Amino acid sequence: MTITVVAFFYSIQKGKNMAKLPNLLRVSKVDETPDFPLRKSTCYKWIHLKKFPQLFIKIGGTQYVNLDQLDAVIRKGGTK
Repeated sequence: MTITVVAFFYSIQKGKNMAKLPNLLRVSKVDETPDFPLRKSTCYKWIHLKKFPQLFIKIGGTQYVNLDQLDAVIRKGGTK
């Protein structure tokens, strides 16, 4: 369902090149995902503090983690 919503969101932007769809995970489902490096409470705290704004996308009132950006932050070394 997540990908369907995102695909629809991008497809309604007519006249623009279709960008690569981001790899998203709903923040409320983070704790249910095995081996995910963050807890749900950490994600919500970072959203509130705007610590890594590039990691989070809000679509229709639902917060998502951009997994591609999360990998980039992890490779970079996190908060150092």
